[in-house]
Amino acid sequence: MEITSKHLKSKQGRKQLFRYWVRDPVFGVTSFALHYFMRFIPMRLNAWLGANIGKLAFKTLLKTKAERVRHNLAILKPDLSPQEVDALLDAMWANIGQSMCEYSILDKLWDKGRVHVNDHDAIDYITSGKPFIFTGVHLGNWEAQASYVHAKKIPLMAMYKPPRSRFSRKIADISRNRMDILTVPTDAQAMRKMYRHLESNGAIWLPIDDFKHNQVHFPRFGRPVATKGINASHIVRMALRFNAAIVPVQITRTNNPPPSFDVHVHRPMFLQDNSEASIAAFLESIDKLVEGWIMQHPEQWFMMHELRLTAPVDWNPTRH
Repeated sequence: MEITSKHLKSKQGRKQLFRYWVRDPVFGVTSFALHYFMRFIPMRLNAWLGANIGKLAFKTLLKTKAERVRHNLAILKPDLSPQEVDALLDAMWANIGQSMCEYSILDKLWDKGRVHVNDHDAIDYITSGKPFIFTGVHLGNWEAQASYVHAKKIPLMAMYKPPRSRFSRKIADISRNRMDILTVPTDAQAMRKMYRHLESNGAIWLPIDDFKHNQVHFPRFGRPVATKGINASHIVRMALRFNAAIVPVQITRTNNPPPSFDVHVHRPMFLQDNSEASIAAFLESIDKLVEGWIMQHPEQWFMMHELRLTAPVDWNPTRH
């Protein structure tokens, strides 16, 4: 960012300059030091530190979001006691903390035997030379599935929202480049690049849980939400255009030993045609599927504190 008289004259401009030239570099250097420290310590210690840092930081700083989680769980899991909700909150902050620290060791998880894969439902489909759309939700550490795709020698492209800080962005890029993931920032060219990748029989990872404009739009959780312009609609459009298989991938943190994950690659789904009935049936099917995963481990869903449920919600706790 260039220092100009325009920036110096306004309070907002001076804030931007301070953030870019002072705060970001200080936090950036600290983040790089922590990243490489976490990379070379034992994996169990990485997991322990991540979990405890997460619980300490988020319990202290995100009290409003904690109350939102309590509200959501009161609707989605009304049978939980206050003590059980507190335990889930602790586990949720720990999971987020671990996930952040695991950026330093993502490329090591597979070689160290920390990613256990069940792909029996999809083994006949997951081969190089076919277009695939891997999808799922931000559960456990969703990046863990990249190890599996990398091991299968399938070129993977993923879209992501770049962090505001150039230092955080660099760390994320370094972590993903270690696993040969082609990353596409969420800009005007993102979908075009993903189309080209599918056209060349590559695979993409596009999560179907979607957070835009301060709301999670998918899964629905009983809400009549619009699906236009969100990841679900992008997945449908790309699958139809390239006759691509939609492969649901479920990631669950097991921490046995920490960090460890189960990756369940579910049977691929195909859209039969572009009729409204076919698209609606697919969305209903995958909505129910991923909601079920979240309901099994709500503490591992990264968007539980961003979901804004308002009563009344047409939600049936026995649906899953």
